[in-house]
Amino acid sequence: MPIIDNEIREVIYARDGYRCLRCHREDRLTIDHIIPLSKGGSNSMDNYQTLCSPCNLWKGNMVKSFIGNKHIVPPISAVEEKIMRLQTGTTMRFKKR
Repeated sequence: MPIIDNEIREVIYARDGYRCLRCHREDRLTIDHIIPLSKGGSNSMDNYQTLCSPCNLWKGNMVKSFIGNKHIVPPISAVEEKIMRLQTGTTMRFKKR
């Protein structure tokens, strides 16, 4: 998967208010593909959204946009995140940028 240039990452974070569009968390932010590459999505600005790493893990490769989301979903707890990792077999570590 191509790495998103820091300038593009900053533009997306700014557009999305420097918060997760699903739970509005302001830390552990990642860039997510609304339509995953595995489902024919592209690496274009309009296919990116800001999600925190727990919400990005929850979303997986679903096609789901949270742009314009007014309903705040409670942040995923560390326990819920660990359960999701065990269920999906995900072992990746997320780092702050």
